[in-house]
Amino acid sequence: MAKVSFGGGVASASGKLGGTVFSRNKGGAYFKNWVVPTNPQTAKQQSQRALLAQKSAAWRGITTEERTSWQTWANDNPILDRLGNSIILTGAQAYIKININRTNASDPATQADTPSSAVFTADIIDTASALTCEIAAEFLRIPLGAGAAADQIIFSHLSEPVSAGVSNTNSNMRLIDVVTLSAGDISNGYFDLYTEYVAYIGAITGKAGFRINAALQEYDEGMFSTPAKVTGTIDT
Repeated sequence: MAKVSFGGGVASASGKLGGTVFSRNKGGAYFKNWVVPTNPQTAKQQSQRALLAQKSAAWRGITTEERTSWQTWANDNPILDRLGNSIILTGAQAYIKININRTNASDPATQADTPSSAVFTADIIDTASALTCEIAAEFLRIPLGAGAAADQIIFSHLSEPVSAGVSNTNSNMRLIDVVTLSAGDISNGYFDLYTEYVAYIGAITGKAGFRINAALQEYDEGMFSTPAKVTGTIDT
């Protein structure tokens, strides 16, 4: 793997160009040869692909006025790409993106309607504390913060178990569950993802001492808050 120092008008690069993949880690920019990724065809992957096809078809079924409203909304709500640049989606891209999020969150919003402004709550996750995971007791607890309240919706991305010395797990973060916080979660001060984590990742027996990273995002109006990140070590 070669490191790269950009110049000559090129500040950064991300993604695939020909047979080369450009990326970045804590050591700086680098590139490597592209290899065909494995495709395990998990139930979740297939479900999301079907959802993408469904929303693409639904876009073609809405009215011209509704499509115009979505383009206006997209123009007014640019997003950041992987390099941190502000980009404007097409109306179709915005419709599909927002409505996939709505469906994953079980949001009953009328899908032809553009979203209102999202409102996010500070300190839902206690980022000053560690997540806790014990194999024997079968729990994986995400610590809640002072802003947590019942009925908030949290999209929970977690890494596979990694060696304690590995810090960058961006490439293996997975959407483990979409959690609607309950009164019991608020009373406990955490929510538990052990069953969902093992169902997705597989058994973690023998992984004591490995670390799990989590990135948690509140959902509102088809959009997500900035990820709140916590980490913790698997115990026996």
